[in-house]
Amino acid sequence: MNPILIENLIPKSYQDQLEKLIVDIPWYYNESISYGADGPISKGCDYLNNPGFAHGLIFDGKSVSTLWPDIKPILFFLEKEINITIKETLRVRMRMTVQTPGHNENRFNKPHVNLGNYKEEYRTLVYYINDSDGDTVIFDKFYNKETNPDINLENIDKKIIFKNTPKKGNAVYFMGHQYHSGNTPINFKKRCIINFDFII
Repeated sequence: MNPILIENLIPKSYQDQLEKLIVDIPWYYNESISYGADGPISKGCDYLNNPGFAHGLIFDGKSVSTLWPDIKPILFFLEKEINITIKETLRVRMRMTVQTPGHNENRFNKPHVNLGNYKEEYRTLVYYINDSDGDTVIFDKFYNKETNPDINLENIDKKIIFKNTPKKGNAVYFMGHQYHSGNTPINFKKRCIINFDFII
């Protein structure tokens, strides 16, 4: 399955509600939002080891936030849009990155998968809460515990097969074990997304 860009996944009124929501929620600081140190990457690009903020909604299939009822309907819209049925929601997190000194368009967070230890096939959805820059980047390689036990991809040759700039209301749907990366904004103050991992 190739990554799918879904434009205006949810109604405009719901998009606006979610954008307002992020102003007042508790955000938790992460020293490294991408879970890895800087390192070389192919074609002259290097990793950005930037801080960021997160708010967990679902962990290990269980709700850990009172905000989950506000976010969950996104998945119902997804089911209708691409004709799937979600059997189980594994993890959902809101993430916010802000401008980082020295950042440029040739850098991005370390390529990774969200649930490397999860053996079953699962799917990932990245929903964009606000207009921003800081592209989502998806690579041609998939995590395989037997051949590359590190869920953060570094030394394996790879190529970018998909790039998308955040636009409020849009979402990207792809295979969960496919290596991907986010980025931090340069021209916008913040980049806010919701990251869903689930089984269909």
